[in-house]
Amino acid sequence: MKHNGILFALLTGSIFAADQYCKNRVEQMPGETLPRPLEFLPVILRRSHNKGMFMNLLDKWPKASAVISCAALTAASALYLPAVWKNSGRFLEKTGAALILGGALSNVWDRLKRGYVVDYISFPFKPIRHIVFNIGDFAIFAGLSAFIGDHFHLR
Repeated sequence: MKHNGILFALLTGSIFAADQYCKNRVEQMPGETLPRPLEFLPVILRRSHNKGMFMNLLDKWPKASAVISCAALTAASALYLPAVWKNSGRFLEKTGAALILGGALSNVWDRLKRGYVVDYISFPFKPIRHIVFNIGDFAIFAGLSAFIGDHFHLR
């Protein structure tokens, strides 16, 4: 079955737009910890400016983080273009590539425009409560899972 490349481009754009919308809203709110919109979800909304990479790795070298992020975005694009526009029926590969690119675009955009990435979602569980994520991060993780799952036939 063929999958239209435009649908995957829309998925990429939707991830980028949703994450940027949330980041802009979070940046406008007063305070570091934000009110929880849905009390039943085990999520903490808090603003965090990440000048480095994952878990503030390289936060003392934001220019190095920007260069690495741009290189990762280039690699994501190299995965995305052939995966999405070829005529095979590998839905997971295409979905994964679109998610990775959407999340990477949003985080690189932040890094280049703001000088840091806005993170805003954390969880109250001990081993990870100090880590703050954004929608782009989740999209990258989900995209990598789908992309790798497709290539190892984990469907």
